[in-house]
Amino acid sequence: KGISILRGNKIFDEMLENIYLDLRIVEDNLLDKNSAAIVQSDGKIFLNKNFKLSEREWAYVIAHCILHLSFNHFDFAKIPKSNFSEKIFE
Repeated sequence: KGISILRGNKIFDEMLENIYLDLRIVEDNLLDKNSAAIVQSDGKIFLNKNFKLSEREWAYVIAHCILHLSFNHFDFAKIPKSNFSEKIFE
């Protein structure tokens, strides 16, 4: 959901073609229950499957994460440690 909207936008379509992006849908117990998504600097975006958003709202959430990746803008104090990914894929 949401990616098709971004593909329809020239700027985001170009970004999607030129960055590594790995979207993962996960349970809310792996994210803060109030977080729709978390993005990591390695290109992983974890989407909270229990968040009920419209396709347009998901497009906004994913676009926000893509912008963080594109501008390498991260608050490293708030990003989960690297074992966060390992916990999800055990």
